[in-house]
This record gives sequence, structure tokens and C-alpha cells, in this order.
Amino acid sequence: MKQSNIGIIGCGNISYQYAETLKSYEDIKIKAVYDIFKAKAEEFSLKYGGQVYETTEELLQDEDIDIVVNLTIPQVHGEINKQIIIAGKNVYTEKPIAMTYEESREIVDLANEKGLYFCSSPITFQGDTQTDAAEFLKQNKIGDIKLIAAEMHNGMFEHWHPNPTSLYNVGVLYDVGIYPITYITYLFGPAVKVKAFGNILIPNRVDLDGNSFNLDKPDYLYAEIELANGSLFTLTASFLIDYIKRPATVEFVGDKGVVKLGSSIFFRSSLEYANHFEPYTQVKDTSTAYDGIEWCRGLVDMARSISEGAKPKADPYHAVHVIEILEAIQKSIDENTTVKLDSTF
Repeated sequence: MKQSNIGIIGCGNISYQYAETLKSYEDIKIKAVYDIFKAKAEEFSLKYGGQVYETTEELLQDEDIDIVVNLTIPQVHGEINKQIIIAGKNVYTEKPIAMTYEESREIVDLANEKGLYFCSSPITFQGDTQTDAAEFLKQNKIGDIKLIAAEMHNGMFEHWHPNPTSLYNVGVLYDVGIYPITYITYLFGPAVKVKAFGNILIPNRVDLDGNSFNLDKPDYLYAEIELANGSLFTLTASFLIDYIKRPATVEFVGDKGVVKLGSSIFFRSSLEYANHFEPYTQVKDTSTAYDGIEWCRGLVDMARSISEGAKPKADPYHAVHVIEILEAIQKSIDENTTVKLDSTF
């Protein structure tokens, strides 16, 4: 199998999770790294390899790099993604593509115009149990699906995260709400309108160094998302509840029964099915599924798709549509109104 060389921009917390999971793939090599804090890039390189570059521009000039992986903070994703595309490189970016729907669409359009591959996380729809759930739902044992009820939480992570303000400034929608929204729209197609409520319930937080900071975006939200196929998708998300204690469950409710997925993000999860008013039974033994999240799975799929001249599983216009949903939810919260969506995929 052809080797793919990647360059990583951004050597923060998430980069280590990508690098650890990449160890299993001999056909993917970390060729270059860059971070605005050189010491971070050097520390990462010492553990996982890759030439340390002084600037983003120098890394992008490396002709041996096949894919540039954007792992910077979300607020600069759009700027960095455009820079990578203009340099003529294929892009794999952490979510979101950019902080607005308009900029996200412009970026993907630009990549298409230049004939470049562009993929974005989340890719948890490629997870083992998530794929099993998709296959089981196709059997139509629960009938027409009327309701999809999902939860997604990331507890008060200032108690462990080295830079919590970078995520709190992005907000619960773009940090964690994006995961189930991506999964459900991957399964059932685009959304057409949303109505949402949100609030800041614990406004004052304290980081690991004892520094206090205030939230300016909701740490709790509830959204009703109407899908084009007629199903109603509800999402509860927060920066309050520990995701270990309350997993990211999804329940698919049909007119004949229910499928319950224990987690929309962890690849090894429970998967159960029941007719209405009957006890749940296990759909499949998931004990051999990948334990946790294989962060690099979408990147590996993209790299191999490039080598084979194939289409990756992650559709960039799906990711763009998800950004429009996030933007619409925030607008609905701010203006207390129902918001219609324009995009599809």
C-alpha cells in the first residue's frame, strides 16, 4: 500500500490522540509538524516524529507532504484551511471547518475548484458500533422512524483540560453538539429547520491554574431538528454532565419499536432493540469493537482514498450542512424563533 505523508499544524491536546491512533497504520507517516509555540512542536516531534518547521508557510512548501492535518484551535480553522488549499495541499481538518456556514462553504468550494481532497471531522459515523446501528436500522424492524433522541455532554472539563477557554469560547454546539448532529444527518439526510433553547447555567469557571473565567455562550441547550425525511431529531447537549457518567446515547423510535445506541461517539458501545412494551435485547456482541475513539480513522480513509482515486466516506458538503445546522441552532436560541435551512448534501 502506498505511503501517505502528512503534515500536522497544531500540536495541542488533540494532536496526541491522532498520533497515538496512527501508530497502527504503517502507510501513514507524520512527515512534518508546526505549532505557533515551537516547544510544543518539538515535544510532539520527539515522541511521534516529523520535521519541525518554523512557520506554516515552510511546512506547506514541503513537496513530500500529501495531506495537511489542521489541528489548530477552532477559531482559526477557516483561515488555516484556506491557506492550506491555496498552497495546493489536500486537507483533513478537525471540526469545525470554520466558525460560519458561509466561510465553510467557500472553503469546500475552493478545494473543489482546485481539485483537492477535503475532509472534516467528526467521523464517528465510521465507528464500529455506529456502523452496526446503521446496518440494523436498514432492516426496518422498528418501522418508520418518527423520533431520534440524542444526548451529548462534555462535563466541566476545566478540571482536566490544559486550555479550557479555547473550547468554552467555541461553545457546546461546536465542541460536542456537532457529533450527534453529524451522525444523525449522515444516517437520515439533511435537516430543514430547527428550534432551540439554551442557557448559561454555571457562568463562572476556574481552570487548573486557579484562574477564573466567565462563559459567554450557553453551557446547556436543547434543540428540535426537523429532518427532510420527516423524522424529528432532538438533541440535549451541555458542558455540565460528565460524558462518562451519562454516555452520548441515541434512541431511534419507530412506530413498531426502539433501537438504543449506548454512544454516538465511542466505537465500542451497547446496541439494543425492543418492540414497544417489550424488554430490550442485544442486537450484536460489540465486545470486539474498537475501544474508544479512533481519531485518525477518517484521516486514514481519506489517505487511502487518495491513493486509490476513490471518494472518502466523509463528504465535505455534509460537514458544511452540519455547520449551517449549528449556526441555525444558535440563531434560534438568540432570537427565540424557528430557523429554516438552505443547504443540503
